[in-house]
Amino acid sequence: MREDLRQPAKTSGLRVEIVEVSTPGDVAQALVAIGRGRPAALVVLPGSMIFAMGGELVRLAEVPGVPVIYPFEEMVEAGGLMSYASPLVESYRRAAYFVDRILKGAKPGELPIERPTRLSLAINMTRAKAQGIRFPQDVLLRADRVIE
Repeated sequence: MREDLRQPAKTSGLRVEIVEVSTPGDVAQALVAIGRGRPAALVVLPGSMIFAMGGELVRLAEVPGVPVIYPFEEMVEAGGLMSYASPLVESYRRAAYFVDRILKGAKPGELPIERPTRLSLAINMTRAKAQGIRFPQDVLLRADRVIE
């Protein structure tokens, strides 16, 4: 994922700074430091700890004027600005499919590794208005979900 962020940023003349975190306390400290630097945007990458933090992470990460893109639509429902990610429900369905195959005798090491085939764009207009962020109409029309 890091290279997926770095390459387009480089061609656009943007600088990407990766901040590693391993505990909720690390997240809080990193977000305070990031907020002081006033970045153009913040992209939160997925992980089980990030998902578990949910609404708390949204509250910590929302810095006025800094757009934040979250890895889970649930975080947009909790008040975050936007997400562009694979829907968790689809991921769980695929996981269930693989568990079923393993329970029927398939060897885990022989099962294919899959990547998400669909991404969903969710935008929270209440947060956008609070931050003074205006989305172009064509982006709003392409969104899978717009929360008012």
